Amino acid sequence: MTFYLLGIPIHEFDVAITDLLLFIETILFAYFLYRSQSTQITLRRLLVLLFFALGISSLLGALFHAFFPAKATTTEGFTVWMFVAASIGITACSVWCINALIFKGWRFFKIVL
Repeated sequence: MTFYLLGIPIHEFDVAITDLLLFIETILFAYFLYRSQSTQITLRRLLVLLFFALGISSLLGALFHAFFPAKATTTEGFTVWMFVAASIGITACSVWCINALIFKGWRFFKIVL
């Protein structure tokens, strides 16, 4: 479904809007976690990284779905998609570190890093 906003075609409008809303939500979570007071500084920083990386991947996903109808078959679309994949990779690594810190403790967390 193509939607025109001020004469600019936006492909997959519903997916792009969903990604933009997810971007706003995750960036707000990251901001609130960043501003919160906690004795678990490392855990808080990892959670900020988690939500920030999710937000970036959502924003890039919105751009990808809205402005690249040919998907990754073009050089530009492929480049944006690689940045989406990289931010999802950062998200996965932060989840892995959070799990190591919560369930196995600081000593195991150092091994994971």
